[in-house]
Parts: sequence; C-alpha cells; structure tokens
Amino acid sequence: MYSTLIRDIKIILSRFKKKILQIDFKPHPASHNLSNFEIFNLLKKNFLNIKINMLNKSAILEDVACNYLIVTGSFSTGLFKCKEACNYCLSVGMTSQSKYYYITNGEDGKDCWLKLKNTNIGYIDDNGSVFKKTFQLIKKKKNLGTLFSEVKKILEV
Repeated sequence: MYSTLIRDIKIILSRFKKKILQIDFKPHPASHNLSNFEIFNLLKKNFLNIKINMLNKSAILEDVACNYLIVTGSFSTGLFKCKEACNYCLSVGMTSQSKYYYITNGEDGKDCWLKLKNTNIGYIDDNGSVFKKTFQLIKKKKNLGTLFSEVKKILEV
C-alpha cells in the first residue's frame, strides 16, 4: 500500500513539475493516530524537498478545497466533496489506495474505480497508468440564470 502511495504521489508531482511545494495530509476522521503518524513520517522521508503538513482530521474538506491545486486519495466521499466545492481544484483518485480500503472493509476492491464513473474525477490506476483526462481541469458551467431572469423568460413567451 505505501509503495504505491509514494509512486502515485511521484506521478502527480511529475505532472506539475515545480508547482507543488507542499503536501497537506488530512487523515480520515475515523483513522487511528498511529497509522496517521506512520504515513506522515513516510511522506517526510520520501519527499525531502517538499514541506509536509498534517491537517486536523476534523477539517472540513469543502472549506479548504479551493486552497489546493489538487486533492487526492482513495475513491471516497472526500474527493466528491472537494470536486463539488471548488472549480479550480483537481480531484484525483488512487486505485491502489482505494482497493486497500475496500478490501479492509470486506469487499474485493476489484471494481472500486466504478465509483468514479460519470464524474469528472480522474484516477491513477493500480499499475501507475493514468486515466486520459486525469490532469485536465474540467470546470463546472456557471449557472448565470437567476430566479428573476428565468421567470422573466417564461412570462415573455
């Protein structure tokens, strides 16, 4: 699990060259502190030229998503919340991390990528390959209509 996490983060960093200077690790709210510190220390050891922070695990993702160029992790509600909260933040799932969590919860994890189907969330596959639009920012269309303008259109017809 950890070797693929490091590999996937390296893939992301290579796509953004020197634009990413900091990684903020936000543990799952139900995670154990010992595991969190293990991952945090692993990140610090493997990414010496990047500042590594651990966020409070109760931080609300929707409130912080727009502070980031990219958010990544297992295929979870967190990725969806970040994608919905901010047009300017890429959400990228990691199949390897997702399979691990699905398997630890009693599922086989084989089709965990289906959770991202019909979303604008890209992913890094188990073998390190990248879904073709993973690093393309697809902004949601702004709904410029207001209730008043929509009612006015109906009345003018």
